[in-house]
Amino acid sequence: MKLIILFFSLTFSLTIHAVEDITQYRQCFDSHEKKSISPCIVSYGTNIYGKYLELSFINKTYRIKQSKICNLEKCSFEMNENLHQLSEVDMYFLSNQLNKVDKRSDTKTWTCFKKNYSKHRVCFKSI
Repeated sequence: MKLIILFFSLTFSLTIHAVEDITQYRQCFDSHEKKSISPCIVSYGTNIYGKYLELSFINKTYRIKQSKICNLEKCSFEMNENLHQLSEVDMYFLSNQLNKVDKRSDTKTWTCFKKNYSKHRVCFKSI
């Protein structure tokens, strides 16, 4: 009898698994805001059209789409507050002081997106 209970409890415990919540609280930077660094929520998602990143500040949310079709060296990114009016952006990395562009992804601290032909940029702390 103990063996049967043990068998059923093991099979039940093996079928249960947890899915990690990929929403994370981070530090973010928005060049349109007066404050330089503020807390935000970073969420990730995917669908058949691409990968999505959402940066939610207290009063604004930016949605960033990465195309599914990427070269090894360059992927295209689009960003806006509204998913239906995305405009092309460049992705790059900054040092911890938000002043030095760093092209090497292994030493990045901030991941930034900058609208083309604009000074507006949005960054989140990667580490």
